[in-house]
Amino acid sequence: PEPPALRALGEAGAALDGGDTQVSPRPPTGPQQRRPRQPSREARAAVKATQARRKRPTLQGLPVLKAPHVSTTGDDVLAPTPATPNVDDRFVRKPRRPSTRELAVSELAAADAAIEAAVQERMAALDDDQTAVDNVAPVQPQPQPQTARAQAQAQAQAQPPPPPPPEPEPEPYKPADKSKRDDSKVVRLDDLRGKPPRRPTNELPPAPAGWAPSARGLAAKLTQVIAKLRHADSENEAARATLDFVGIVCERRALLRIKRGVLSGWAAAGNRLDSRSIRGLWLPVDPASVFGNVVTSRMPYQGPLGYGKAERIFASFIGKHPDDILLVPVTRDDQVVALIYGDSRVVDIPMALFRDLAAELALADRRLRK
Repeated sequence: PEPPALRALGEAGAALDGGDTQVSPRPPTGPQQRRPRQPSREARAAVKATQARRKRPTLQGLPVLKAPHVSTTGDDVLAPTPATPNVDDRFVRKPRRPSTRELAVSELAAADAAIEAAVQERMAALDDDQTAVDNVAPVQPQPQPQTARAQAQAQAQAQPPPPPPPEPEPEPYKPADKSKRDDSKVVRLDDLRGKPPRRPTNELPPAPAGWAPSARGLAAKLTQVIAKLRHADSENEAARATLDFVGIVCERRALLRIKRGVLSGWAAAGNRLDSRSIRGLWLPVDPASVFGNVVTSRMPYQGPLGYGKAERIFASFIGKHPDDILLVPVTRDDQVVALIYGDSRVVDIPMALFRDLAAELALADRRLRK
């Protein structure tokens, strides 16, 4: 529609010209008069493809193929097949190719059928074998000839055992003949009066071969040692009481202190060992040595000394490289403060006694160091 302002302008012009001239209105520019939108390139290509498809030839009007004729009077002879007209292969519908899933399903079905046939064949063969076995007559076992050894054993079992031999009668007691006694081996008191007195020593006499202490004797000895440890007035007295109990098992024994990773001597007794010489020992504790393993694990050790650097130094200090040693840790406040050492064992006693001894020694050492 014409705008009101343009219409008023036209009327004003006409009035000025005397009413003969009229202003032509502006052509409308609304949405009805716009230029149509051109189709896109893709739309034009789709339209062309549709038109070309509609112009393609079809199969209408082609002759229908029939099945070959079979003669019923004579030999079956196939009738000639009429020639197929020239048809473009692109317009002939080809059979659909099976998918991968269909092929897999068909292969599985064929495999199941083959397995089932093999199982049926095997079952039939087993049935035939069982039938053949059932038809065979059982074989009667033949008695085997008895050997001479078996015959002798059977005869020995059949005969009663012989009676035991009679026990010999004890001989009557006869008093010893004093006339045959050798008085040359008797030591008289008069012969000892001119000799110097023997020095007392803390070493115990060697135990006789085959001797083993009884459990009651060990318990009584440990009770005495524990009482000495609880009433000891010095560290040397506690050490002597401990070494006295270890001497029942080992001929050579020693107490070793551990402080700040260094192994030092405390007290010793036995063959070529004494407290004065052992106090000169100063040996760093090697974690890979036997002493380091006992300190780390806090468990007793019983076995060879070993041939590490620390073990060789210790063996050269004590003058012997023993093949069998005993190490018992003395623990105080979850730390190993000392080791009970022994070698040249003569008897074996339970390790629990050494643990009790080490615990009492730790308590005595704490009490004496306050």
